[in-house]
Amino acid sequence: MARKKNSKLAALLFGPTLVIGGGMALWQNEGRFDYYAAARDARVIAAPAELAGDPIAYTDRLRTDIPIAGDYVTELTGYHVVYRSAEIYSWDESTDSDGNTTWSRGWHSGLESNSRNSGLSQRLSSTTLYPDRYELGTLEIAPRDIHFVDERIRIPIRQMALSPRGVSFGLRASADYFYLDKGRGDGLGDERVSYRAIPNSSDASYFGTISGGRGVSLELEKRDGFIADIIADDGILHHLVNGDRETALAKIKADLVKKRWLVRGGGTVALILGFFIFFSVFASLLYRIPVIGRVVESGVFLLSLALGVSLALLLMVTGLLFHNPLTLALPLALLVGGGIWLLRRSSHASRNAKSALDQRLSVQRAPESRSLPPGAAPRVQPTAASGRPQEALIPEEGPVERTFTHLAALAMADGQLSKKELKLLSNWAGANRITPTQMKTLVAAAQRDPAAAGEATRDDLELLALMALTDGSVSTAEWAFLNRIAAKLGLTKQDLRGLLSDIETGKLMPA
Repeated sequence: MARKKNSKLAALLFGPTLVIGGGMALWQNEGRFDYYAAARDARVIAAPAELAGDPIAYTDRLRTDIPIAGDYVTELTGYHVVYRSAEIYSWDESTDSDGNTTWSRGWHSGLESNSRNSGLSQRLSSTTLYPDRYELGTLEIAPRDIHFVDERIRIPIRQMALSPRGVSFGLRASADYFYLDKGRGDGLGDERVSYRAIPNSSDASYFGTISGGRGVSLELEKRDGFIADIIADDGILHHLVNGDRETALAKIKADLVKKRWLVRGGGTVALILGFFIFFSVFASLLYRIPVIGRVVESGVFLLSLALGVSLALLLMVTGLLFHNPLTLALPLALLVGGGIWLLRRSSHASRNAKSALDQRLSVQRAPESRSLPPGAAPRVQPTAASGRPQEALIPEEGPVERTFTHLAALAMADGQLSKKELKLLSNWAGANRITPTQMKTLVAAAQRDPAAAGEATRDDLELLALMALTDGSVSTAEWAFLNRIAAKLGLTKQDLRGLLSDIETGKLMPA
């Protein structure tokens, strides 16, 4: 019981620690030292010179035969750097938040201190091997704090020979490793080493500074702390890269981009995992309940995923803004300028639409004759009382009401009004002081008199477009409705866009 409590307490502490660490890594990563920009802007020199403190870029022939002491193997040549990786076959113990222990046996970089590894010891070690110097033309470059961006390769075991020290350990070559057999039947305690390296090239470029006649590291930005070490952000320009300057710069840029995205991905995973570990402690009480347990487990993961991704995006965006204000100044200025332009355009469009609408309505509200035009036949409507047809005129409404009737009839020509269209017409009618009762009467008139659809003209569409633009913009739903009405009138989308543009710019004149 005490062990379970300790495990849950550890999870409660580890989860938030992981979230904090991942968040700090994401934040600092957005402001990491831009060694590509430093290398690109470094002063290009044709020959080594005393330029203390100045970043320089120098390309020349690299001496490729300077040996690297191999320790367990004989001297290695043809490499900038060699990475030796040592592993031991041992037990690994892991305990979940409920105190349940899981044991696994395999190759590990270090020997974990646990009961099943008692009596085992690790003799071989991992390390990074450098030559005592680099020679680029007449420039000697110090290996301390040197940085590389070229790809690593695995060194085949057959290309190496054991040194006297390696022989004294009892190492033997097999496949891709040198093995140290401890003589146990189960293999526990056995060790192995492998080698990776960055090959050198006869042509290389160096970016850094020169002091005392040697190429040495130049700290351009102060970077300290645990997080800086984890994300490999040291603020130093001291890079030796295969190839000419342009080739080297391309490699440096690619390496910087790769590091940024690796930290972004790793930091996001750390946030998600930290939230999941923390919430799982509380949800563990419900995991064993059938059905509910699975739902809770899925819910915890989805919640952790949502929180982790959201927080990661927030940290990356705010970190980028905080660390690179000048870099983002132009995009932000364009964004703000674009917003102001859109607001002013909307304001002008609204003003022009209202002005044109007022002129249009003032023209159409002139006294109109209620008599039929010469030669026109009266419309026939059935009487409610007898059902017998009688000749009656549909009262002449104002331009707003007439346009409403025409457009409603046009929209219903191939069926009933959709809810969205009815809502648009209702909003439009309300904005133009048509009461709900009047609107119902007008819709009913449009349903009784399909011929009204044929009376709709471009003037009706223009009036509808004017009213839609009085707020300065046309919504997606308004555009769809306007486009549908325009199509029924034989107008194209381009015609409709031209009409809206004329309204926005004030070119549309009253009919």
